[in-house]
This record gives sequence, structure tokens and C-alpha cells, in this order.
Amino acid sequence: MLSLRNLPVLAILLVLVTACSTPPPGNAFPEQSWAHKPKIKLLVGEIAVEQTYRDRVEPPHAERQAPRTPSEEMRNWAQRRLLAAGSGGRATLTIYEGSILQTDLPADKGTFSFFNSTAARRFQGTLVVALTITNASGVTVGRVEAEARQTTELPQGMSLNEREEALFEMVQALLVSMDGEMEGQVRRHLSGYIVP
Repeated sequence: MLSLRNLPVLAILLVLVTACSTPPPGNAFPEQSWAHKPKIKLLVGEIAVEQTYRDRVEPPHAERQAPRTPSEEMRNWAQRRLLAAGSGGRATLTIYEGSILQTDLPADKGTFSFFNSTAARRFQGTLVVALTITNASGVTVGRVEAEARQTTELPQGMSLNEREEALFEMVQALLVSMDGEMEGQVRRHLSGYIVP
């Protein structure tokens, strides 16, 4: 028979078992399929993605705090939205920047935050990319650049899951903005390389 003295121990064990069964953050975020938009068919034989920007972890960089980085999502965009529909040449999407920078905001003076690792923060995501068309001889015949920015502010006291969700939404908004900018640039300046 359980005594009342054992109840606190049982309560602690119950909390530990529950905590261990919680799925790790970042597992439930869907990948953008871009199925709702038609592919941009380019008169090239292949599509390539190059990345000169490297995701960083040291402050103020926060790319790795998001479930998927802007660079990862941009690679996904290229795979899902661009289609090689020609017999020669190459289209290369180059990712020059895919950063998320964080800035600490002034703390709420009414909050004791010595142990609070979730102080209010501003996150700014930036994507800078270029799409270059080269012919079968490797000569550049067309090029466009696009840039997109998105900012969000997260209040104090957010859980890790809430912060990941907010950063996921910010990165998705960043990609939607980049999608519109890049498609507009391609249709305006590379129209001769688009299959109608």
C-alpha cells in the first residue's frame, strides 16, 4: 500500500516519464511542396543549385534555431519550382545569403529573467539569390538577382516549441516573398528562356 510520503516521489517520476515522451521539437513542420504553383519551365538541359553562404551558429546568427534554414528552403524551392525543359545549357541558382540574425530586445522590467533563456528577441531573415543561364558552351546568356527580407519579434517566455514554430512561419513568409520576387524577375528578364 502506498503511503502519503511516497506521493511526491511518484509525482516527480510521472513528470519525468511525461517529459521523456514529448517528441523533440522540429519534427512536425511540413515541407513546402509548391504544388499550388506551376513550375517555371526553363529552356536548359539541367538545373543546379550552388551555395556560397554557409549557415552559422555563432551569435548573432540563428539559422540553426529554425526547423529548416532559409538556404535549405531555397534549395527545396529550386527543386520544386524550376524545371529543365530544354536540351542544352544550364540554369544555376546561387544562394549568396540565407541568414537569420537575432537581436535581444529590452527586457520587461517587471520580469525577473536571471534564469530566463527566452528573453524577447527580434529575428531578421535575409535571402539573396541569383539565377544564371549558361548555354551549351558555358557562356552566360542571362542572369537575374533577387532579395527578400522578413522580420519577426518573439516575446519573453516562449517555449522552445513556440519559438521554433514562429521561426518556421517567418522562414515560410521569407520564401513566399522570394518566390514572388524571383518569378517576377525571371519572367521580366529571362522571358526568352521560358517555355510558354
